[in-house]
Amino acid sequence: MKKTFTLFLFLTIMMGLSAQEIPGYNFEEWSDGDTLAPDGWQTHNNNQYGFNAVSKSTDHYEGSFSVRLAIQIHPGADTTVGRIESEQAGGNEGLNASYPVSSAHTSITGFYKYTSVAGDSAQIFAPLFKSGYANPLGYGNILAMAAGNAGPASTFTPFSVPFSYFASLMPDSGYIGLSPFSEIDLTTGGKLVPHGNSVLYIDALNYDTYITTGIGSKADITTNFLLYPTAGNGNLQLNFETATTDFTTVKVYDLNAREIKNLYSGDLNTGAQMFHFNLSDLPNGSYLLVVATTKGYHAEKFSVAR
Repeated sequence: MKKTFTLFLFLTIMMGLSAQEIPGYNFEEWSDGDTLAPDGWQTHNNNQYGFNAVSKSTDHYEGSFSVRLAIQIHPGADTTVGRIESEQAGGNEGLNASYPVSSAHTSITGFYKYTSVAGDSAQIFAPLFKSGYANPLGYGNILAMAAGNAGPASTFTPFSVPFSYFASLMPDSGYIGLSPFSEIDLTTGGKLVPHGNSVLYIDALNYDTYITTGIGSKADITTNFLLYPTAGNGNLQLNFETATTDFTTVKVYDLNAREIKNLYSGDLNTGAQMFHFNLSDLPNGSYLLVVATTKGYHAEKFSVAR
């Protein structure tokens, strides 16, 4: 049977478009106050000596806010460090399963900005767990590990930390810890201390891809964007205009933020663009078509129905 396409033009991309598994992934909600932990997260050692180490920031990559994690060294007293970790039931702390996951994720991604002082580097720590699994290295039921350090970045910069799996199993839960300095030396397991008053901003966390539900808030890099079907034959026509010459991708994602098709990758010159795509092999459902450059992107939602 032939497929027809119904297109829904979005003024903004709806919240909840991506089936996000990371609670509080974009740091938009702060029910407990702007200088406490964002929703979905918990923190310790905050607001010492009148200094808020964890706070909501309007300096963001997507949406309206990011989380700001800062260090304040107090001479002759304890250092205040803005560490956060995914919130756990029952007030538990430390490296424990925090929220359910349903996929064997390959990486944790996001965007960060970092002012490093005296050689500090930020740290992202994100294990995946499997109930009943016994890690051969004695790490409890940790099935996979993603751990990485991030250096200075003056603007929001993407990061991707891959998972290393200890066994070919499906994880059932996850945890994320974020710190403005390398708290743990992963090569020795030793505890480290911050070198200076470094500041880390984190935004738009996700698994496996950078696409997030806040995609509509990123600067639109197109004008006269039109997306419509050729009736009855499963073809899709895309028209838009670009203001500058830039490397451009045109991709289709499902609503779980997984890349389905890479329709185009290459340089586009300034001016009017026209593409025709045959998407007759897509199953029924809703999708995102995303045109992205190094400067921003435009996203449209469309659906396929037989």
